[in-house]
Amino acid sequence: LNFSAKQTKKSNNQILNEFAEEYTTSSNYSYNFGKENYLSPFAFTKDWLFIGGILGEARYYYTPDKLSAKISFVEKDTRKIQRVSPDDTTKSYSFNMDRSFSLNHKFTKSLSSNYTKNINSNLDAFRDNKWSLVENMNPGLVKAISEKLTNTYSPDFMRWLSPTLNYNPTYTWNLNIIDTLTTANIKSTNSVKAKVSLSFKEIIELVYTPENKGRSGGSRGRGRGRSRSSSSASTQKKINVKNPALRFILGGMHTAASKLNKISATYNYTTSQDYSNIPSDLRTSYMYRLGLQRSPLDTDDSLQFITSNNLVGSSSSSFGNDVNVSTSINITRSIVTNLDFKYKNSLTVPSAASTTKSESYSFYPLGMRGDEGLPLANWSVNWSGIEKWWFMDKIFKTITISHGFNGER
Repeated sequence: LNFSAKQTKKSNNQILNEFAEEYTTSSNYSYNFGKENYLSPFAFTKDWLFIGGILGEARYYYTPDKLSAKISFVEKDTRKIQRVSPDDTTKSYSFNMDRSFSLNHKFTKSLSSNYTKNINSNLDAFRDNKWSLVENMNPGLVKAISEKLTNTYSPDFMRWLSPTLNYNPTYTWNLNIIDTLTTANIKSTNSVKAKVSLSFKEIIELVYTPENKGRSGGSRGRGRGRSRSSSSASTQKKINVKNPALRFILGGMHTAASKLNKISATYNYTTSQDYSNIPSDLRTSYMYRLGLQRSPLDTDDSLQFITSNNLVGSSSSSFGNDVNVSTSINITRSIVTNLDFKYKNSLTVPSAASTTKSESYSFYPLGMRGDEGLPLANWSVNWSGIEKWWFMDKIFKTITISHGFNGER
């Protein structure tokens, strides 16, 4: 429980006297659940080939990871007297309450979910009777609500692909007060992001272990990260080809794959559904809040906008796709080439304007105006270590040659 009081007085060439008081009260609570609250129903399969490392080490947590809540009250009272009108006092007062709640749950070692909710309320009506606020448990006039859900799935049994999937919906509600009329603006945004990092080298190492693999780096590193890595590796690399001819072929493939770093690919799909000046007491659908539905209503009924008092109800929908693929190639130890291809498009459908579309992607221009080119990845080449040639190391400390191209259409 925290409490703070602040009182300020100031005066300048325009303000004769300004007196302000601010009182802040806050309280928060958090609880961390035990780390051992999990079940391992498939532990008996840990020695099975292939799936033993996946099922045998699976953990299913039956309690959340962390729960936290916070509430704060902020009261401000300001009185200002201008020098041009010393008999006129300008008064301003605000009394607000902020509440937040968050729940973190780790369902498995690779699947986690975090939920956060924030509520902002105006308590000006309780200025002279604050006890009734506690006695009646009155939340006051709710001005804004926001909810956010973050979900992450990152399986650890496919190290050669390193997939990660994120699903992050966000919902906001804001109150509008114009004279005696109240309306609300709501917005639902959703982001689905998938990312992979493909390693041909690690694919080959699923069935092939180089001769110097076990001797290099075996004693490096310390801490729990190393033990988990080595444990995961031992459960996945149970096959090691012994046939000399096949090992010769796989060895050549492994050497070539070592020059190609991981190929990273990211796909992000975003949506946004925005509605303005709708009834403030409208109960929005949970499917809309989760970003899975365009309409905020559960039924097929059309949404009624408030249009009185010169208010205009409106809506807007937007969709976007973003793709990015990148990798790097070690031509030699000192020459490294980076490749990056990007593609992005968006669609916006407002209710009171025309539909807009946009598209851009990596492009190599050709022709007089550059519009006869072709989609091609951007690149950069770095050549380092040139100072080691001849007598250059006696004159220069480092010499690097860089070249790059970046085009977009």
